[in-house]
Amino acid sequence: MKSVPALVRAALAHHLDCDPGKIHTRQHLEADLDLTPLELIVIALEIEELVGVAIPVEALDDVATVGDFVSFMSHAVAHQRANGTAVAVLRRSRHGAMSP
Repeated sequence: MKSVPALVRAALAHHLDCDPGKIHTRQHLEADLDLTPLELIVIALEIEELVGVAIPVEALDDVATVGDFVSFMSHAVAHQRANGTAVAVLRRSRHGAMSP
């Protein structure tokens, strides 16, 4: 599995339809990348599904830059993995049913 910083950059790049190499830690999420708070939550939830841990999206209000987002996601993942609080991720089948 990719590292959390690599996952964050890849998720941002996918959402922005750009190369991950163009995503830099000092870029401001709203001013430089034109991301809305809702888009940031969607990206966080996508990463949450990939790594299998619950991300406290309500705490994203303090995230301003790509570096802040990488740090936030890294700490959330490390904390939950260390405490054994990973969550089961529900996956949608081809027929729309949810399954663990």
